[in-house]
Amino acid sequence: MTAAHEMPRHAHQHDHSHHQGAGPATDPVCGMNVDPATATQRAEHRGQDYFFCGAHCRERFVADPWAFLIPGSAS
Repeated sequence: MTAAHEMPRHAHQHDHSHHQGAGPATDPVCGMNVDPATATQRAEHRGQDYFFCGAHCRERFVADPWAFLIPGSAS
C-alpha cells in the first residue's frame, strides 16, 4: 500500500460509548460492554445511539446525559 492510500492512525479512534459498527458498545454509565444487537435498553442523544446494560443505567443517562459524556463529570 502506498502512503497515499494509507489511512491516518486516528481514523479508527472513536468513543466506545455509542455504536458505530460491529462489536460491543460500552454503557456510558457503568462502563460495561453491551452487545447493540441484543441490547434492550438504548437511548439516542444528539444523533448518537447509546446502549445500556439495564434500565437503571439508561434512566440515569436520560436524566443527565452530559454527566456521563464529559470525562470526569459522572458521580
